[in-house]
Amino acid sequence: MCCRLLQTGASADHRTRSRYAGPSEPLTPAARAALREEYVRRDVRLVVIDGMTEALALHGLDLIDNKATATFHNMITKPLKLIGAAVIVIDHVLKDRERRVRGPIGAQHKLAGVDVGIAVERVSPFAPGGHRGRSMLVIDKDRHGQLRGMAKDAKHLGDLVLTSQPDSDRIEFQVVPAMAGAGDDSNEVAVDFSFAYEMDRLSEILDSLGIPPEAGRDRVGRALREQGEAISSERVRQLLRFRREAEWLDDESSS
Repeated sequence: MCCRLLQTGASADHRTRSRYAGPSEPLTPAARAALREEYVRRDVRLVVIDGMTEALALHGLDLIDNKATATFHNMITKPLKLIGAAVIVIDHVLKDRERRVRGPIGAQHKLAGVDVGIAVERVSPFAPGGHRGRSMLVIDKDRHGQLRGMAKDAKHLGDLVLTSQPDSDRIEFQVVPAMAGAGDDSNEVAVDFSFAYEMDRLSEILDSLGIPPEAGRDRVGRALREQGEAISSERVRQLLRFRREAEWLDDESSS
């Protein structure tokens, strides 16, 4: 964990305020009470459990049993919520996309027992050495309905973009909102921030590779894909057309 924090540029203050625990045995009632007291004393605001399958197995609970999942939430996550902490539980989905259903693998109560469920769907892989990866953040559940209003088509919340630096271990991350809507009383059109991100990335790649902005769709699309951007030919066409309509190219170069 410390290594990842360093790679993302976390300050010394962030590192000293973070705690890691890797229990090797179940948390007894006494241990849970002591943990709760410690978290209250430190005013803990965020708890990340990585991951659900390991936590269930540690406590002898079956991952496909709804009752077992409810027991785990009652023992661990709900008491943490009651002290005011946001609790994030990392889980896994079926690897087979054709058989995959909404929510994580195993018991249905894994999704039913939480307030929010967000699936991370890979668009392009991340790797060290100057590569950029991207994953979509898709809403599986929004109990209180606060997230869907900020999401594109009430589903696509945004994209997580990870970029590794070619000459260091540094990793930069950015969450790009999928959509920001105008108020109900406004005539403004909602803005697709994923499109804006792709426009910036397009300009960045064309400049770095010395590709003239008037280059054709096939050449530009090939360059984007070689740089790790999973993008369709139709999307490339839309980006190039928008550049011309926005007068990012002058009339002579676009003719």
